[in-house]
Amino acid sequence: MIKLVVDPTVGFATPATVECEPTDAVGTVLNKVASDQGITDVQSVSLSYNGKVLDNKKRIKEYGLRDGDTLQLVPSHRIVGESSLSSFSFSYPPVSDFPPELRERLAWETKLIRVKKLPVKNDIYNPLHWTTIIRGSGRWGGQNSTVEIYLSKRYPRVMPKIVWKTKLVPKHPNIFPETTGWVCLSSLDDKNWRPTQTIASIYEDLLYVMDHPNWHHRAPQRNPVPRYNNQPRNNGLIHRIANILRG
Repeated sequence: MIKLVVDPTVGFATPATVECEPTDAVGTVLNKVASDQGITDVQSVSLSYNGKVLDNKKRIKEYGLRDGDTLQLVPSHRIVGESSLSSFSFSYPPVSDFPPELRERLAWETKLIRVKKLPVKNDIYNPLHWTTIIRGSGRWGGQNSTVEIYLSKRYPRVMPKIVWKTKLVPKHPNIFPETTGWVCLSSLDDKNWRPTQTIASIYEDLLYVMDHPNWHHRAPQRNPVPRYNNQPRNNGLIHRIANILRG
Protein backbone atom coordinates (compact mmCIF):
# COMPACT_ATOMS: atom_id res chain seq x y z
CA MET A 1 0.00 0.00 0.00
CA ILE A 2 1.30 3.46 -0.91
CA LYS A 3 0.04 6.99 -0.32
CA LEU A 4 -0.04 9.47 -3.18
CA VAL A 5 -0.52 13.21 -2.80
CA VAL A 6 -3.14 14.71 -5.12
CA ASP A 7 -2.94 18.39 -6.04
CA PRO A 8 -6.28 19.16 -7.75
CA THR A 9 -7.02 22.20 -9.90
CA VAL A 10 -10.74 21.38 -9.97
CA GLY A 11 -13.45 20.31 -7.53
CA PHE A 12 -12.69 21.54 -4.02
CA ALA A 13 -9.11 22.25 -5.19
CA THR A 14 -7.94 20.98 -1.82
CA PRO A 15 -4.73 18.89 -1.71
CA ALA A 16 -5.34 15.41 -0.34
CA THR A 17 -3.79 11.97 -0.08
CA VAL A 18 -5.10 8.75 -1.54
CA GLU A 19 -4.11 5.22 -0.57
CA CYS A 20 -3.74 2.60 -3.27
CA GLU A 21 -1.91 -0.55 -4.26
CA PRO A 22 0.81 -0.37 -6.92
CA THR A 23 -1.25 -2.91 -8.87
CA ASP A 24 -4.35 -0.66 -8.86
CA ALA A 25 -5.46 0.74 -12.19
CA VAL A 26 -5.09 4.50 -12.64
CA GLY A 27 -8.84 4.65 -13.31
CA THR A 28 -9.53 3.15 -9.89
CA VAL A 29 -7.45 5.85 -8.21
CA LEU A 30 -9.11 8.52 -10.35
CA ASN A 31 -12.53 7.39 -9.15
CA LYS A 32 -11.48 7.77 -5.53
CA VAL A 33 -9.92 11.17 -6.09
CA ALA A 34 -12.89 12.50 -8.07
CA SER A 35 -15.32 11.45 -5.34
CA ASP A 36 -13.19 13.05 -2.64
CA GLN A 37 -13.16 16.29 -4.63
CA GLY A 38 -16.94 16.25 -5.11
CA ILE A 39 -16.81 15.58 -8.86
CA THR A 40 -19.60 13.42 -10.31
CA ASP A 41 -18.42 13.20 -13.92
CA VAL A 42 -15.17 11.21 -13.82
CA GLN A 43 -14.75 11.53 -17.58
CA SER A 44 -14.39 15.29 -17.17
CA VAL A 45 -11.09 14.94 -15.26
CA SER A 46 -7.79 13.09 -15.53
CA LEU A 47 -4.74 12.37 -13.39
CA SER A 48 -1.34 13.61 -14.49
CA TYR A 49 2.21 13.10 -13.25
CA ASN A 50 5.16 15.32 -14.16
CA GLY A 51 3.12 17.00 -16.89
CA LYS A 52 1.86 13.81 -18.54
CA VAL A 53 -1.64 12.39 -18.47
CA LEU A 54 -1.92 8.90 -17.00
CA ASP A 55 -3.74 6.19 -18.92
CA ASN A 56 -6.69 4.98 -16.84
CA LYS A 57 -6.18 1.41 -18.05
CA LYS A 58 -2.57 1.18 -16.91
CA ARG A 59 -1.48 0.30 -13.39
CA ILE A 60 0.15 2.65 -10.92
CA LYS A 61 3.38 0.63 -10.88
CA GLU A 62 3.80 1.04 -14.64
CA TYR A 63 4.51 4.74 -14.05
CA GLY A 64 7.04 4.02 -11.33
CA LEU A 65 5.00 5.95 -8.75
CA ARG A 66 6.23 5.70 -5.19
CA ASP A 67 4.95 6.55 -1.76
CA GLY A 68 4.63 10.33 -1.40
CA ASP A 69 4.67 11.18 -5.11
CA THR A 70 2.33 13.99 -6.21
CA LEU A 71 -0.32 13.70 -8.90
CA GLN A 72 -2.44 16.45 -10.41
CA LEU A 73 -6.19 16.25 -11.00
CA VAL A 74 -6.87 18.27 -14.16
CA PRO A 75 -9.86 18.87 -16.48
CA SER A 76 -9.92 16.49 -19.43
CA HIS A 77 -11.26 19.08 -21.88
CA ARG A 78 -8.04 21.08 -21.56
CA ILE A 79 -5.93 18.15 -22.71
CA VAL A 80 -4.64 18.11 -26.30
CA GLY A 81 -3.11 14.95 -27.70
CA GLU A 82 -2.89 11.71 -25.79
CA SER A 83 -0.37 12.38 -23.07
CA SER A 84 1.38 15.73 -23.03
CA LEU A 85 0.37 18.62 -20.82
CA SER A 86 3.61 20.51 -21.24
CA SER A 87 2.05 23.35 -23.26
CA PHE A 88 -0.73 24.04 -20.77
CA SER A 89 -0.83 25.90 -17.51
CA PHE A 90 -3.53 24.79 -15.11
CA SER A 91 -3.74 28.00 -13.15
CA TYR A 92 -7.40 28.79 -12.50
CA PRO A 93 -8.93 31.36 -10.18
CA PRO A 94 -8.69 29.91 -6.66
CA VAL A 95 -11.83 28.24 -5.39
CA SER A 96 -13.07 29.74 -2.14
CA ASP A 97 -12.37 27.64 0.93
CA PHE A 98 -15.04 25.07 1.68
CA PRO A 99 -15.87 24.18 5.27
CA PRO A 100 -14.55 20.67 6.04
CA GLU A 101 -18.04 19.41 6.89
CA LEU A 102 -19.34 20.64 3.52
CA ARG A 103 -16.50 18.90 1.65
CA GLU A 104 -17.27 15.65 3.48
CA ARG A 105 -20.98 15.98 2.80
CA LEU A 106 -20.57 16.68 -0.93
CA ALA A 107 -17.99 13.91 -1.30
CA TRP A 108 -20.48 11.49 0.23
CA GLU A 109 -23.33 12.77 -1.95
CA THR A 110 -21.14 12.47 -5.03
CA LYS A 111 -20.56 8.79 -4.29
CA LEU A 112 -24.30 8.30 -3.71
CA ILE A 113 -25.18 9.89 -7.06
CA ARG A 114 -22.62 7.79 -8.89
CA VAL A 115 -23.80 4.57 -7.23
CA LYS A 116 -27.38 5.35 -8.23
CA LYS A 117 -26.20 6.41 -11.72
CA LEU A 118 -28.35 9.52 -11.63
CA PRO A 119 -28.16 12.07 -14.47
CA VAL A 120 -26.83 14.71 -12.07
CA LYS A 121 -23.52 16.49 -12.59
CA ASN A 122 -21.70 19.37 -11.00
CA ASP A 123 -19.39 22.03 -12.35
CA ILE A 124 -15.83 20.78 -11.91
CA TYR A 125 -14.74 24.36 -11.21
CA ASN A 126 -17.59 25.04 -8.78
CA PRO A 127 -18.84 22.08 -6.70
CA LEU A 128 -21.74 24.24 -5.48
CA HIS A 129 -23.34 24.37 -8.94
CA TRP A 130 -25.19 21.24 -10.08
CA THR A 131 -27.22 20.37 -13.18
CA THR A 132 -29.68 17.57 -13.83
CA ILE A 133 -31.87 16.44 -16.71
CA ILE A 134 -35.51 15.54 -16.02
CA ARG A 135 -37.27 13.42 -18.61
CA GLY A 136 -40.82 14.42 -19.38
CA SER A 137 -43.72 12.03 -18.91
CA GLY A 138 -47.44 12.02 -19.64
CA ARG A 139 -48.41 15.19 -21.52
CA TRP A 140 -44.72 16.18 -21.51
CA GLY A 141 -43.34 12.90 -22.84
CA GLY A 142 -40.29 13.35 -25.05
CA GLN A 143 -39.35 16.69 -23.49
CA ASN A 144 -36.09 16.75 -21.54
CA SER A 145 -35.70 19.62 -19.10
CA THR A 146 -32.57 21.12 -17.61
CA VAL A 147 -32.72 22.02 -13.92
CA GLU A 148 -30.00 24.01 -12.16
CA ILE A 149 -29.29 23.47 -8.45
CA TYR A 150 -27.27 26.11 -6.59
CA LEU A 151 -25.90 25.25 -3.16
CA SER A 152 -24.65 27.68 -0.57
CA LYS A 153 -21.80 27.09 1.84
CA ARG A 154 -24.47 26.59 4.50
CA TYR A 155 -25.79 23.48 2.74
CA PRO A 156 -27.40 21.20 3.88
CA ARG A 157 -28.72 23.43 6.67
CA VAL A 158 -30.05 25.82 4.03
CA MET A 159 -32.09 24.60 1.07
CA PRO A 160 -30.46 24.97 -2.38
CA LYS A 161 -31.88 27.30 -4.99
CA ILE A 162 -33.61 25.23 -7.68
CA VAL A 163 -34.28 26.70 -11.12
CA TRP A 164 -36.20 24.83 -13.84
CA LYS A 165 -34.70 26.25 -17.06
CA THR A 166 -36.62 24.53 -19.87
CA LYS A 167 -40.08 25.61 -20.99
CA LEU A 168 -42.71 22.89 -21.13
CA VAL A 169 -45.48 22.53 -23.73
CA PRO A 170 -48.22 22.49 -22.59
CA LYS A 171 -47.51 24.42 -19.39
CA HIS A 172 -47.10 22.32 -16.26
CA PRO A 173 -49.35 23.45 -13.37
CA ASN A 174 -46.55 23.21 -10.79
CA ILE A 175 -43.45 24.22 -12.78
CA PHE A 176 -42.77 27.80 -13.90
CA PRO A 177 -39.74 28.11 -16.21
CA GLU A 178 -41.30 31.12 -17.95
CA THR A 179 -40.83 33.30 -14.86
CA THR A 180 -38.49 32.34 -12.02
CA GLY A 181 -38.03 28.63 -12.72
CA TRP A 182 -39.86 27.88 -9.47
CA VAL A 183 -41.01 24.31 -8.77
CA CYS A 184 -44.11 24.09 -6.58
CA LEU A 185 -43.70 21.06 -4.31
CA SER A 186 -43.97 20.98 -0.51
CA SER A 187 -40.73 19.02 -0.04
CA LEU A 188 -38.88 21.68 -2.04
CA ASP A 189 -40.14 24.55 0.07
CA ASP A 190 -37.83 26.47 2.39
CA LYS A 191 -40.15 25.95 5.33
CA ASN A 192 -40.19 22.16 4.88
CA TRP A 193 -36.53 21.65 4.00
CA ARG A 194 -34.61 19.20 6.19
CA PRO A 195 -30.79 18.70 6.32
CA THR A 196 -31.36 14.99 5.73
CA GLN A 197 -32.47 15.76 2.18
CA THR A 198 -29.85 15.36 -0.52
CA ILE A 199 -29.18 16.33 -4.11
CA ALA A 200 -30.27 12.80 -5.04
CA SER A 201 -33.58 13.26 -3.17
CA ILE A 202 -34.06 16.61 -4.94
CA TYR A 203 -33.71 14.79 -8.25
CA GLU A 204 -36.32 12.25 -7.17
CA ASP A 205 -38.65 15.07 -6.05
CA LEU A 206 -38.28 16.74 -9.44
CA LEU A 207 -39.22 13.46 -11.14
CA TYR A 208 -42.24 13.19 -8.85
CA VAL A 209 -43.57 16.67 -9.63
CA MET A 210 -43.16 15.96 -13.35
CA ASP A 211 -44.98 12.60 -13.10
CA HIS A 212 -47.73 13.85 -10.74
CA PRO A 213 -49.06 17.24 -11.89
CA ASN A 214 -51.38 18.72 -9.26
CA TRP A 215 -54.07 20.55 -11.21
CA HIS A 216 -56.02 21.40 -8.04
CA HIS A 217 -53.20 23.25 -6.31
CA ARG A 218 -51.72 25.64 -8.80
CA ALA A 219 -49.68 28.68 -7.85
CA PRO A 220 -51.62 31.93 -7.33
CA GLN A 221 -52.37 33.72 -10.56
CA ARG A 222 -49.59 36.24 -11.19
CA ASN A 223 -51.57 38.41 -13.63
CA PRO A 224 -55.01 39.11 -12.13
CA VAL A 225 -58.02 39.78 -14.32
CA PRO A 226 -58.36 43.54 -15.03
CA ARG A 227 -61.10 45.22 -13.01
CA TYR A 228 -63.29 48.24 -13.67
CA ASN A 229 -64.87 50.20 -10.84
CA ASN A 230 -63.53 47.50 -8.48
CA GLN A 231 -65.66 44.90 -10.26
CA PRO A 232 -64.60 41.94 -12.41
CA ARG A 233 -64.37 42.67 -16.12
CA ASN A 234 -66.99 40.06 -16.97
CA ASN A 235 -69.69 41.85 -14.95
CA GLY A 236 -71.39 43.10 -18.12
CA LEU A 237 -74.77 43.85 -16.48
CA ILE A 238 -73.39 46.73 -14.41
CA HIS A 239 -71.74 48.25 -17.47
CA ARG A 240 -74.94 48.04 -19.52
CA ILE A 241 -77.02 49.72 -16.78
CA ALA A 242 -74.41 52.46 -16.43
CA ASN A 243 -74.46 53.11 -20.17
CA ILE A 244 -78.30 53.36 -20.19
CA LEU A 245 -78.30 55.88 -17.33
CA ARG A 246 -75.63 57.97 -19.07
CA GLY A 247 -77.52 57.81 -22.34
